[in-house]
Amino acid sequence: MHYMPNKESSFDESMQQLGSLVETLEANDLPLEQALETYEKGIAVANACMKRLREAELRIEQVSFDGDEN
Repeated sequence: MHYMPNKESSFDESMQQLGSLVETLEANDLPLEQALETYEKGIAVANACMKRLREAELRIEQVSFDGDEN
């Protein structure tokens, strides 16, 4: 089962969701299968956050580059 994060969530909402998933895993009281599903969700959310950060970095570079031309 592959978890797909909600593309409509903001970066901040995704980070909060990731924090919640980490807390759930750290509670250490989940059955193995549920822990694996929670971990999988966490990885998917973390990857989505990293993608958004890379996109933001590219936008910043583009704005900075455009500003250098003027």
